[in-house]
Amino acid sequence: FYFIKVFFHNLHTLETLSFCLRHFTFTSKYDIFFKVIFMNNLSLAYLGDAVFELYIREYLINKKIYKVNDLQKESLNYITAPSQRKILENLINENILTEEEIEIVKRGRNASSHKSKTTDVVTYHMSTGFECLIGYLYLNNKERLKEIMEKIL
Repeated sequence: FYFIKVFFHNLHTLETLSFCLRHFTFTSKYDIFFKVIFMNNLSLAYLGDAVFELYIREYLINKKIYKVNDLQKESLNYITAPSQRKILENLINENILTEEEIEIVKRGRNASSHKSKTTDVVTYHMSTGFECLIGYLYLNNKERLKEIMEKIL
C-alpha cells in the first residue's frame, strides 16, 4: 500500500484521480482493489444491476424458458427492488454475507440519491446496496460472486 500512499501524496485534485481511473489499465489484484475502493458506489450498483440481470437471464434460459414474455415475467421474481430486498435480507439473516460484504451493502445503500417512483425509499436503498455488492464482487472476487449467486438461485 506504499504505492497508494505515495500516489495520494502527489495527488493534488480529484480530477487527477478520476483521470487515472479512466485512462490507466488495471491488471494486478492491487490495481483492481484500488479502483474498486475509489469507484463511486452508484457506479458499482450500476454494474451490479447488469451483472445480476445477466445471471438471472442465463439461469432462466437454462431452466428451458424460451419465450421472451415468459422470461420477462419470471425475471421479475428476481430483478425488481422488492425482490432484491428480500434476497438481501435472506442472505443477511442466513449469515451468508461476510462483515466486509455487509459494509459494502451499507455503503451502496447509503449512496442512493433519489426516490423510486415504483417502490418505497427503504426498499430502493436496500436494492441499491445489493446491486453495489454484486458489482463489487464482480470486480473483486468472481468466485465469491458465484457462491452467492448459487445460494440465491
